[in-house]
Amino acid sequence: MLKTCAKCKENKPNSEFSANKKKTKDGLQSWCKVCHRAYLVEWVQTPDGLTSRRQSVYKAHSDPVKKVKIRELERKAHQKPESKARKKRWKLMREYGVTPEQVIAMADAQGNVCAICQIEGRKLNIDRRHSDGVVRGLLCRGCNVSIGFMGDSPELLARAIAYLKKDPPKGSI
Repeated sequence: MLKTCAKCKENKPNSEFSANKKKTKDGLQSWCKVCHRAYLVEWVQTPDGLTSRRQSVYKAHSDPVKKVKIRELERKAHQKPESKARKKRWKLMREYGVTPEQVIAMADAQGNVCAICQIEGRKLNIDRRHSDGVVRGLLCRGCNVSIGFMGDSPELLARAIAYLKKDPPKGSI
């Protein structure tokens, strides 16, 4: 049987074509072995004298600074300001059951300070009761983590307060 090469347009026997059962009906490549080999040799030669085009692409992208810049550009392309706001709104609703407007109103009601330490200028986090998820208020990270380490236990916090008020024993180091 003869087949026409799609590259050189010559009629050649089927034995001159490599197998390709997945992409063609007759199970053979569309280019003959000679044309395909010539294409691969051309493809492999690069201006840098490297053995393959893959290596030249790898070399161009192996610079760590370029990699970081490429990643940043890709990330920023997917995070437009409107999508960031939409993601934040969705996260607040999913995790806490509040909207950004409700969080702003809570911050205004607290005077834009942490509900515990009352220090201005700190970023406020939403504090909730972990047992039922009810939002209690806005706390700075330090206060939020502190009561979290105490297991949200008023009894444990009261013992911690009593400990802090107690005078150290005499003769302590």
